[in-house]
Amino acid sequence: TGAALLALGASRPGLAGAAASLGAAIKLWPAAVLPALLLPGERRARTSVLRGFLVTAALLIGLTLLAAGALRLVSPLIWQERRGLQIEAFAALPLLWARAFDASAWTLRIAESNSYEIQGPGVDLALRLAAAAMIAGVGALAALYWRLYRAPASARTPQTAAALTVLTVLVLVCTNKVFSPQYLVWLAPPLAMLGASLSRRDFWIFIAACALTQVVYPFGYARLVLGGVWPLIALTLRDALVILLGARLARALWRG
Repeated sequence: TGAALLALGASRPGLAGAAASLGAAIKLWPAAVLPALLLPGERRARTSVLRGFLVTAALLIGLTLLAAGALRLVSPLIWQERRGLQIEAFAALPLLWARAFDASAWTLRIAESNSYEIQGPGVDLALRLAAAAMIAGVGALAALYWRLYRAPASARTPQTAAALTVLTVLVLVCTNKVFSPQYLVWLAPPLAMLGASLSRRDFWIFIAACALTQVVYPFGYARLVLGGVWPLIALTLRDALVILLGARLARALWRG
């Protein structure tokens, strides 16, 4: 993803699309950067991005079919669909606070993914609300993309694409039923691409969110699983900072 944004900034749109496609083959989520890569430049550059992405994707799909069959193409999506509500997910936070005061109503289990999932009253509702929040978030992103696609070329820069990538990833991870410390690592390359256009305040919000994530995992994870309050406080603060970062980026992009 970082390479795709760098290639875009170096006026290599075809390479940008190919890098995004390769990233998606490794970890799925880099596919979400494609609409942002189509933002800068004019029609010719956008066509090059799409061509690079689709040609690379076709090659990788063909190799996957030959090596492992059709099921391997969709197995990550099937795996994701089977997962429950992970305790670090934003949607699980109210349930963890309730569990801290009434541990008998909720239980934790280790899932196939080697992560802890919460079970008990309100879990199904939390999953439905998370799904609804994702739909709403994607809709809001679509409105923002539409506004930016119609903006003058001076407002559609590689830095804008990087900021949109950060915001897109934030929407996806904040509304997901799972959350992992690695998700914050995903934000680092596009934030680095923003360079001097990233405000000092946003930089420190991100660093503080990373620090609090380390407090939760690995340092406080055992206490979190056992129902401890102090790692839950750190988790709550982390979630608040992540949402704050997304809100600040969204406001800046809308005004820009």
